[in-house]
Amino acid sequence: MPRKRRALRAAVQKSEVHYRERVLQLAQERPAEHLLYAGRGGERQSAASGSPPLSLYRHVADGVEIALLIEGAARVLTPREAFHLTPGKLLVIDHGVYHVHFPEARGRNHLIFWCHLKQTSVDLADTLYAPPDPIDFGLPGLVLTGRTDVQSIGAAIAAELASHDWGYRQAALDLLSYLSCILVRRLLEGRAALRKRQESPAISGDPATWQTIQAVLDFCEANFHRKVTRTEIARAVGYSPKYLGHLVTKNLGHSISDHLWNLRVAEAKHLLETSRLSIREIAQAVGYDDPTHFTRAFKRATDLSPQAYRRRLSAL
Repeated sequence: MPRKRRALRAAVQKSEVHYRERVLQLAQERPAEHLLYAGRGGERQSAASGSPPLSLYRHVADGVEIALLIEGAARVLTPREAFHLTPGKLLVIDHGVYHVHFPEARGRNHLIFWCHLKQTSVDLADTLYAPPDPIDFGLPGLVLTGRTDVQSIGAAIAAELASHDWGYRQAALDLLSYLSCILVRRLLEGRAALRKRQESPAISGDPATWQTIQAVLDFCEANFHRKVTRTEIARAVGYSPKYLGHLVTKNLGHSISDHLWNLRVAEAKHLLETSRLSIREIAQAVGYDDPTHFTRAFKRATDLSPQAYRRRLSAL
């Protein structure tokens, strides 16, 4: 066997051992609030609507994607919702959903295990987001092949998490265990090839644009807890409000105001889940002087009042 081929096979075998451990983590028991779902409702961009806009990392899901945060803290944004990820939280992203992820705080890295389900094949990858470049962390990713329709399993998991019907949590966990079993079998049977690394076009094609968008994200992240205007953000990054608004919408798929609101909803959910702060205190923490206005806006975004959201969590 040629030396290059032996080295390639050794790399694949090393990755197979590593990803067996990662795949088994998908099947671990976790509370309902750690099972998150990013759906297609309200999306401004879909896989079928032509070329997706540039993104900081990922773009439009071309299959069902599962993201499991391993280390650090991160936010994953879709045009519909923002998700606050901490270690152990698992996010299922439905087919056709435009999404982007970035660190919880400037200068902080996060490690995510990604599982991309595409019909009968699946891509596995560990990614460490370390600004300004998202890079493969440690071992290279793998592509697993087989005959089982894994995307249908992913779609079933997504449907359970979207429904919140009786027993949905256990059904989702059972399906994740089944998926984990199939993937471990493929790894043990050696049905794996190295996955080619894909870099965001926003980074490789136009670093200056990426830096501008990152500056906007950083400013929003630092200031979403108070009233902030697009003019103020534009002044901070050195562009006109009109041009900056166009740039952000083109590259993120939603406006600056939508981005700020996504951050506020994610933070409000996080505080409702993890603190005993009153609704008034949470409203003030995310930039609302009037808790009534906050409650109305939260309900428009989630179909639940903050009180109902907290009660649902306590009942799970």
